[in-house]
Amino acid sequence: MNEQEKLKSALERLGQLHRYRDILWENIDTTDELYHPILFILEEAILRKNDEIAILRGAKIEKKQHMRKKYVFEVRRNRVGAADVYLNGELLVSLFDEVVNAVEPEKIQTDIVKGQGSRIPDAVFIKSLLYSPSDDICHLSDKVKAVLDKDIPAEILQELQNNIERLKIDHYQEKGDASGKN
Repeated sequence: MNEQEKLKSALERLGQLHRYRDILWENIDTTDELYHPILFILEEAILRKNDEIAILRGAKIEKKQHMRKKYVFEVRRNRVGAADVYLNGELLVSLFDEVVNAVEPEKIQTDIVKGQGSRIPDAVFIKSLLYSPSDDICHLSDKVKAVLDKDIPAEILQELQNNIERLKIDHYQEKGDASGKN
């Protein structure tokens, strides 16, 4: 099959995928449990077919690995009264943990090791890192931002920072304090 035939075949298949998606839109209710998984599969197939057509037409497509990166929080207890919070394996902070004797195992939120466990669930430590009420003092969320910033291209990071500054100025101007200070 030559390049023109491959392109024609790919365009026909793309049209077919679009027709399948149209049938889905017209005949399946969005509340049906199958609707979104099928739509996702069709949309992914359409994207792949569009990439294939672009390549057949001579475009250079560079797949970027970081586009679908997962960010995994993990809480590790060290049994000396601290919970270490990691993001993708990088230690962000050690927080005080309430390790107690497991007299009432139903109140223990972690594995019981040597008769001891924590009454504080892992989610509390992650939430404390992200939404600390005293974040303006201890800046815990800055540690998460630093890890995430490593995966954001410099020009986009600068644009985000400019938007944040612009929003701060707008916010303070609404309150009548143009200096940006409380």
